[in-house]
Amino acid sequence: MDIDCYSSFIFYLIFIFINTFSIINGQFYLSRICFMTFDNATVTYDPSYPNASILLCPSSCYTMRYLTNQDEYPIFGNETYSGNSLVCKSAMHDGRVAPWIGENSPILIQNISLQLSIFPSALRNGILSAKSTSSSYNTYRFANNRINETSIIDIAIEHRGFLYTQNKESSITCRSKNDLVSIEPINIDNGWKHWIENRLKYFTFPWNMTRDQALTFCSNNNATLMYWFNTTEQDILQNAILTTIHQLFRYQRNTAGNDTLTFFIGLKRINRLQQWESNVRNVNEERFDINVNSLNNDDDYCTIIQSSGGNPQSFGIYSHRCDNQYISGYPLCRIIPSLIDQQHDFIYRLESDSQSGNLTGVIDYCSELGGYPIYANNAYEWQLIQGYILFI
Repeated sequence: MDIDCYSSFIFYLIFIFINTFSIINGQFYLSRICFMTFDNATVTYDPSYPNASILLCPSSCYTMRYLTNQDEYPIFGNETYSGNSLVCKSAMHDGRVAPWIGENSPILIQNISLQLSIFPSALRNGILSAKSTSSSYNTYRFANNRINETSIIDIAIEHRGFLYTQNKESSITCRSKNDLVSIEPINIDNGWKHWIENRLKYFTFPWNMTRDQALTFCSNNNATLMYWFNTTEQDILQNAILTTIHQLFRYQRNTAGNDTLTFFIGLKRINRLQQWESNVRNVNEERFDINVNSLNNDDDYCTIIQSSGGNPQSFGIYSHRCDNQYISGYPLCRIIPSLIDQQHDFIYRLESDSQSGNLTGVIDYCSELGGYPIYANNAYEWQLIQGYILFI
């Protein structure tokens, strides 16, 4: 090869490389295909599936891991997220981040070997699965034949927790610095599994306890009885209760022979003041009424949430004397951020009811939540943040 041809060849390789990655300030930023959304995804059709829209997903996107180790990010295995698009992440867990309309059609995942996994709208992996995006169903076709149902157990779990629609304000975004090690869940048929927010803060266990026992259980697992830090967190947890607890504890309902579930939470009334029973935060909380027939100011009243099986979309908040040993319920625990000191996860939360602040105020605010203001420390994390921006 003469010098001119060699130079042309090198220039061509550089051109291809730069068009695959954008280089800004010495850092590599991922190709646009890695940020593929439902609006710009490639859609095809297959006569074998006349009612399906087939969304073509890349088998992988090259990331900083590839650049340093010459290795692709796979879309299979135990890694939480590969470098793939939101469409493919959506496919990996029943279209959870898809812009669904409200139908209950199944979603089908298909790999290159035509092995199929159909995910109906039911409880999967402890999460009430979302709906399809159309009156038919969507097929997601991958270029890798190792995609299967068992390979996607824990895929896409961080993204779902704090996604908001565009009409939700978000003044502050915090990145958790806590590597939360969850309690090992037992089989879903026995009534306990982590649900939408458990990866970050909440967990429970299907064993009726007294309040003191519930406090001890939470404490032994680096947690307190659940409390609501602000209105955003209140809405999130209420949504989790409305959509999942009825399903998660169906085994307990059948065993108990009734349809009422009782959960202890940390709200107490002590000498006319309401506060959270927590070693993290105690505040005078006025959002909730103490629902008892009569109050004795010398008594302490503790609070429970009761979910009605007759109408699983409703629940009530009630109180009882804290020393009443005849009241039993399940512990509803909130992990204590300050007790966990690892810094290796990618968990984000958006506070929609917060006021904008200067950098110092934002740092202090995120610090109260066990985190710090969001940043991207590598191309992989930058891609995750880009995914959030698409949905905010």
